[in-house]
Amino acid sequence: EEENDELSPLKKLNHKLGVYLSPKTTSISDDEQKRKIGVIITTIIIVTLIISAYYFIIYEPSQEQLSLAKTTKLNELHDLYSGALTTSPNALMLENKINDAHSPEEIETINILTPATKDWKSFHKKSIASNQDKYNRTMAVYENESKNMIMPAYEAMQIVNENDATVLSMIKFEKPNTVSVPILVSRLQAGAGLVSVGSIVDIY
Repeated sequence: EEENDELSPLKKLNHKLGVYLSPKTTSISDDEQKRKIGVIITTIIIVTLIISAYYFIIYEPSQEQLSLAKTTKLNELHDLYSGALTTSPNALMLENKINDAHSPEEIETINILTPATKDWKSFHKKSIASNQDKYNRTMAVYENESKNMIMPAYEAMQIVNENDATVLSMIKFEKPNTVSVPILVSRLQAGAGLVSVGSIVDIY
């Protein structure tokens, strides 16, 4: 009898597990089945509507704003890092940073003008030093205005020091392509100071 008492808790546990795991013997009515199916279908419809609303109202517009912000910032990058600096390390780093951004606010914080100005100043100073004639002059070529200006190297340095990348990206410095032409000037013209060393004259 004591042995039966000791086994009774095990029997009770096995009985409960058997009831829990065994197929339900109670039949569900048709109305109950229809109600459960209706609840499931309604839940699916509501979840689908919520997901669709989130996509079209929140997610898709935010992605369009992000895409527009990236395009605008990349255009700024390509304008300031043009010509000789198109493939510079900073240009590539900034481009990757823009493409990896996750929000328009993050893109807005990316500063392109400051590093571009620094890179152009460094580039132009080296260019001026290596593109001088024997008179210490260099030639500034303005790409947007299609004009060339021959000037002393120190004036070219002033242009570089006083401007940012919005201007410096549109200039390049080349060695002046000039020839020496003797000009006959009367003593009267020379004495009046009409022509002096470095004067620019039209030759016909």
